[in-house]
Amino acid sequence: MHKIASITATAQGYITYDTNGKAQMLRYDKLVQNKITRSNRVKITQDEIEKIHLNMVQRQMYRRLMYGLTEYSPEQIASFSPSTLGKIVADFKKAKQFLHIMKAKRMFTAETKIINAIFPHSNIGQKDFDWFLDLPKSATLRNLGITTREVIDEFIRRKLLPMNFLSLETKIQLP
Repeated sequence: MHKIASITATAQGYITYDTNGKAQMLRYDKLVQNKITRSNRVKITQDEIEKIHLNMVQRQMYRRLMYGLTEYSPEQIASFSPSTLGKIVADFKKAKQFLHIMKAKRMFTAETKIINAIFPHSNIGQKDFDWFLDLPKSATLRNLGITTREVIDEFIRRKLLPMNFLSLETKIQLP
């Protein structure tokens, strides 16, 4: 048995090089490669999903960020002013970008920890632009275990929702 000098990972498998320079290709198992794996965190989250109930005002604000103009009927869209339409589209784009960052952070947490351990001065994952990676279609909020509460907290932190979002009421209080 030869000592392994280095390992290289590819899309099809990994290659080991021994001290003599001889390479050996080991292919990934097809079942493991195509299987969507879920971490224990996801399983726990799905088992203990905390149902969050939003009132009509909160729901409208949340859905506007999550779905943009598709949340409204054509009649409603026609009644909006151009500035309102622009604001809805801009907020939807920001929310979509922040959701992508949340998904990428959740999906690539282990890889980021490894890279930061190998290269301690690189600080990868500190800035938002570090997370603009292509994600597979299977990287949904549900599959990654990201709850509605976490999304709301992120939107509040990013100032897309007001700080008092969770305490908003539907009643108009008169002085």
